[in-house]
Amino acid sequence: MAFLYKKCEECKTKINKINSIWDIFNIKSGHIIICPKCGTKYNTLKIIQLFGKPYNWFIVWMLSILLIVRVIDSFNFNLGIEIWFCAVVIYIIIEFIIMGLLPLKKF
Repeated sequence: MAFLYKKCEECKTKINKINSIWDIFNIKSGHIIICPKCGTKYNTLKIIQLFGKPYNWFIVWMLSILLIVRVIDSFNFNLGIEIWFCAVVIYIIIEFIIMGLLPLKKF
């Protein structure tokens, strides 16, 4: 799973993008990742941060989960409360994929 690591441009050390579970959600809003060996700082591009910060607000990600619920519900699976659990799991998987694909640059 090479997309979970960033190779440091200074010392060529592999930097883990995920240091905590919240990094999955916060990396797109400009969370700084620091190389443990040389201390070089990395974060996402400014344009990604511009759209990522408002996305982390409660209303926006809640609307994303509601959209996923609506899409799942359109298939008529006749799920009850389980649909919310499925939607949250799908949302976390999508966020994980987005986090892995985001490019990081030197800060």
